[in-house]
Amino acid sequence: MVLQKFTMWVLKELITRAEDEWYSPEVIRQELESLRSRLESKELTIDEFSKQEELLVERLMVGRNRGIEE
Repeated sequence: MVLQKFTMWVLKELITRAEDEWYSPEVIRQELESLRSRLESKELTIDEFSKQEELLVERLMVGRNRGIEE
């Protein structure tokens, strides 16, 4: 029983930390900057950039709704 509770606590902590990083405004900004660089170097089309940018903005909004701030 104790091992089970500990395991659940560890899993919840891992999920919380992963979500905090996934929705981190700083991480999202870095990914957006990387996208911009790839667009400027012609690795991405404007359509590909726009789709990825939209996903990043959505992630940012979800993070804010969850209370994840800088």
